[in-house]
Amino acid sequence: MSEEEKLRKKGEYEVHRNLKEQPRLYRHGCKEMVALSNNYRAALFDLEDVLATPKAIGKKFYCSRKICTYNLTVYEYGSKQGICNIWHEGISSRGSNEIGSCILHYLRRICAEGVKSVTLFSDACGDQNRNRFFLTVLWYTLGTL
Repeated sequence: MSEEEKLRKKGEYEVHRNLKEQPRLYRHGCKEMVALSNNYRAALFDLEDVLATPKAIGKKFYCSRKICTYNLTVYEYGSKQGICNIWHEGISSRGSNEIGSCILHYLRRICAEGVKSVTLFSDACGDQNRNRFFLTVLWYTLGTL
């Protein structure tokens, strides 16, 4: 690799590091704001691993049909508490509508507590929380709460 290419790669890496650091700084600022205000919340939500239930040891259980159980966890930075929304595949799947329903339930709960502003952080899963269905839930929440 030539010196020019090395310098170009180093510059690209520095830009990448700066872009990576910006969300961390924003999240840190949100954590500080939570400590200063009672009507502001910052929370992270994520769909955890699928749990196959029942979990037991033995050949009959291993070969039998298991039910998938889903868990969407909302972690509040201020209270440092997690809120788990658990359901199984007999109730519903794990798509954007279900994620949106869980977040709508969470937002209704905190609005009833007097919260006026909220920042939500999530992973980059497009199927579950970065699509038009989830955005519609957020717009609905803004219009009704």
